[in-house]
Formats: sequence, structure tokens, C-alpha cells
Amino acid sequence: MTIVVGILAVNIQTIVIIAVRLKDVSEKEGIDFSRTIAQVKISLYEQCALIFLSFVSGSLYAIKSGSVDVIYINVITVFAIIAALHIFIDTAVGMLGCLFPDD
Repeated sequence: MTIVVGILAVNIQTIVIIAVRLKDVSEKEGIDFSRTIAQVKISLYEQCALIFLSFVSGSLYAIKSGSVDVIYINVITVFAIIAALHIFIDTAVGMLGCLFPDD
């Protein structure tokens, strides 16, 4: 779970950088970024869901209930980490596009 929370923290900082850049472009060019903002909100919701999923899998692993096989817990945990990394890479690519446009 710690890795997923760490990735969320990095993503939030990255989103702030992107948001500042989008605001600058919006003020200068008059472009509407409402759809982009909606996608950023969805991304944050996805990351919060991954944190919840990591918390649940960590709790299940801690209690190691006889009805829950450890392999399923590991699959859930690996899925959450891979999904969080995918969101992180997607956010990083967006940040690089904002910081180094192809002008």
C-alpha cells in the first residue's frame, strides 16, 4: 500500500504542474480545458480506488483468513501496483508534454 500512496503523492504534484501550465495556456490562448480537468478528476478517483484496494488486500493478507487464498491476495496487490504505475506513467507523459511542447 505504501508504494501506491507514494505514487499518488507524486502524481498529485505532477498534476499541479500540469494544471498551472494549462491555466497559463488557457489565459493566453482562451482554450477550454474542461474535458481535461474532468479526466484529471477521474484519474484521482482511480488512484483513490487503488489505495482502497491495496488497503483491503493488505488487511486480508494480515488476517490470512482460511477462506481467502494467499495467491488471490497477491494478484490483487500486484494489480493495484501495476495500475498505479500505469497512471503514474500516463501522468508523467502528460507533464513532459506540457513542459516540453513540440512548438
